[in-house]
Amino acid sequence: MYAVLTGRAWTIEAPIYGVPFGAKHISVHIELPDQAHVRPEGYRQFLRYIEGEQSQVEPAQFASEVLDHRPEWLIDLIHSLAPNSADAQDEIRNKLQDMLNKLRVRTTSPRLD
Repeated sequence: MYAVLTGRAWTIEAPIYGVPFGAKHISVHIELPDQAHVRPEGYRQFLRYIEGEQSQVEPAQFASEVLDHRPEWLIDLIHSLAPNSADAQDEIRNKLQDMLNKLRVRTTSPRLD
């Protein structure tokens, strides 16, 4: 296996592979076919393309393919792990109101004349 990302590094990279939520519960493995034009670098730390300038193979180069081929059950799982925006807004509003109350900040409400 090459280019293994875990923890925070994976959480940051996961959205480009179509995993914006729940990355700590979801892993993505990219398998290249036997006829792929790549070979391991001399010390087997990464893969290189055989043709052209023999640049390093980067997992992000396959991100759009991973995104396009996510199974429906995975998409459903990702949606189930997404925060509910209405609940999150209410929670934030309540926390802000508690802070205002603790600091005894007076607010003026707009009134109709």
